[in-house]
Amino acid sequence: LALTKIIMFSGMRHGEALLLPFNCLEVIELNNNSIYTLTGYTSKLTQSGPVKSTWITSSQVQTAIEILQAITKAYLKSIDVNLNSINYEKVPLISFSSRRNRRYLKALYDYPMFSTLAVKKSLDALNFNSKIDANSMRELELTTSSLVSIEKYDIEIGSDFPFTAHQFRRSLTVYAARSGIVNLPALKGQLKHIKRDMTLYYANNAMNSVNLFDNDLVDSFIEELAIDQ
Repeated sequence: LALTKIIMFSGMRHGEALLLPFNCLEVIELNNNSIYTLTGYTSKLTQSGPVKSTWITSSQVQTAIEILQAITKAYLKSIDVNLNSINYEKVPLISFSSRRNRRYLKALYDYPMFSTLAVKKSLDALNFNSKIDANSMRELELTTSSLVSIEKYDIEIGSDFPFTAHQFRRSLTVYAARSGIVNLPALKGQLKHIKRDMTLYYANNAMNSVNLFDNDLVDSFIEELAIDQ
């Protein structure tokens, strides 16, 4: 549940969320606002393994992070690790027995890591209604790259949407681009894309989606941004 929430409110890849260190969350106070960031690792920007990277996120992830930290501490205590002398920079946020055994993970952390995320089970636990209605189907048809992808997944009105972790990345891109608040370079940085074209592909048909943001909010934000600049 906690991992799902982190991915929802960051647009991180599944693997990037699993690489988060124990103390990944930072809250920065700026102009009377609290800015929430996650600092972890991505391997998509180089061919030499993970490099440090930062994602902007929401206060929504704070409780999720605290829960994962508590679970990890409980696990470490169960294997007789002294929590008072531990180097938390070498502890993954989600730390318990796993089949994942890559060399670069051993270089990052001293403890094994969790390696799977069951999004559907998480949403079921939240009693999330994933049934597709007529409005959802219409938006899917307007915003997806092609109708072929809809047919591929047997998506129809009344069926459950087949959620995967990666779909939250495109949702974040589509609605952020549609809002008029977030520009393309910022989205490219958030998604850790090497090329601008990939970000454009993710944002394809965004203007056909529902705008989740109030127009007055968007206008006010753009005005404040101009004044600040």
